[in-house]
Amino acid sequence: MNLEDFSKLYPAAPAGLRNLSAAMKKAQLDLTLTILIKIPASQMNSCAFCTQFHLSMARKLGVAQAKLDLIAVWRDARLFSAHEQASLAWTERLIALPTST
Repeated sequence: MNLEDFSKLYPAAPAGLRNLSAAMKKAQLDLTLTILIKIPASQMNSCAFCTQFHLSMARKLGVAQAKLDLIAVWRDARLFSAHEQASLAWTERLIALPTST
């Protein structure tokens, strides 16, 4: 899926995602860490476009391929720092929160 198709399916998403990225940048969060947490968040949300986009960004930022290969099993991979592990666990908790209907 490309950005145009994604935007048609989820018209409010691009602006929301830009706002989230701006807030992360303003908070001066580490760019590599933010991209690492966006990958599993995208996977958990079943967004192929976002997953592909964030993986491409991670490669451009120089994230080790081994980390990208094993991010789905980060708990067992032993490649991730304590800070990265905490961030990945936090991301999983946030994504798994029940939504109100």
